[in-house]
Amino acid sequence: MFENSYSPYAHSYLCWGKGEASKRHRARLINSALNSNINRTQSVKSRILVRDPCLPRGTNDTTSISNVFLSPCTANEKQKLRNYDDLNTVMFVGSGNAGQCREKLTQLFDAKRNDLSVNCSYKEDYCTFDHTFQPKIPSNITFIGLSGYYYVFNSLAFRKH
Repeated sequence: MFENSYSPYAHSYLCWGKGEASKRHRARLINSALNSNINRTQSVKSRILVRDPCLPRGTNDTTSISNVFLSPCTANEKQKLRNYDDLNTVMFVGSGNAGQCREKLTQLFDAKRNDLSVNCSYKEDYCTFDHTFQPKIPSNITFIGLSGYYYVFNSLAFRKH
């Protein structure tokens, strides 16, 4: 391009984008709530309330169960829902607990760390988190582009009300 030769490299970390990681986080919260001593007889059987430490205190977000579990990235978590066929809707209620949020999100990254049956598809020197292949980036690289960060920083940006 423009009389220059380039050797582009692109890599997608499937299930690690903002949207899919959020679904994985929420799927685990749902399963945790269902495995706790929840009294579903006092609530609507098709809906469940789940506390989310990553949402600001007092906010809520209602979504369908299928929105969370339709993704192939949450297929493993969906298998745990077999006894809850009547469940259609989930309301996530923010508790605004940064420490708990960090702990829950760190668990997403540590999912395979202790699983000795999982190993990198190449050489250990070329593995990143989640046992994913990532080639070494040459020292002469002058540009690295990342996508998706606009959405993260836009959500965190200060806004005047």
